[in-house]
Amino acid sequence: MPGMNKVTMRRIMPQDIPWIISLDQRTWYPHEEGDAPEAAQLEATLEVEALLTGITWSCVVEVNDKPAGIAVGTINSEKDAVAPAIQAELTRLGDEAREQLARLKPQAIRFHAADIAEDEKLEKHAKAMTDAELRLFIMEPEARGYHLGSRTFNQWLTALRQAQAKTYFLFTDSSCSVGFYDHRGLTRVASMKSAIYPELEKYIYVGMTNEAD
Repeated sequence: MPGMNKVTMRRIMPQDIPWIISLDQRTWYPHEEGDAPEAAQLEATLEVEALLTGITWSCVVEVNDKPAGIAVGTINSEKDAVAPAIQAELTRLGDEAREQLARLKPQAIRFHAADIAEDEKLEKHAKAMTDAELRLFIMEPEARGYHLGSRTFNQWLTALRQAQAKTYFLFTDSSCSVGFYDHRGLTRVASMKSAIYPELEKYIYVGMTNEAD
């Protein structure tokens, strides 16, 4: 990443949420022909609300004081959830997104609910058998290839070890760079063809905290 003079890592703050929604939308919700211009961002807002609600750990990586990536997760033994100010903002944005989508693209709300239900069914066994879940792990395109993703992922592993968590799982799908998880030694324990988005294959990976960083 040209000019990468300063790299810092910190917890999520309320002012990060619009950027996270934008990054999520740019990565997974391209504009669909015939949709209202704002529909994709509203769909991403619902996803980010679901992913960030109830998290106990977060890491925003900044390059030269500009956000470049984020990872968030839940550690079962940790009781402190997302800061109230962040949760309030997520709830506000989620409520607004549902209201607008009900008018602009009502089928998106049904798809979102069905997609979450499908994910939860796939995750059920891993959730019961592990100590933590990595909920979101995403980097800006220009930040990829500079080991920032690995450094961010290592922060997650450090947090797990400090909490004495031995196992964790994550959900991903065929639209993501799953080779990263294979390279890090995680094991794919479940997969399914999505009934909601037929072009996607969904996966569950499980990892151990004693694996090398």
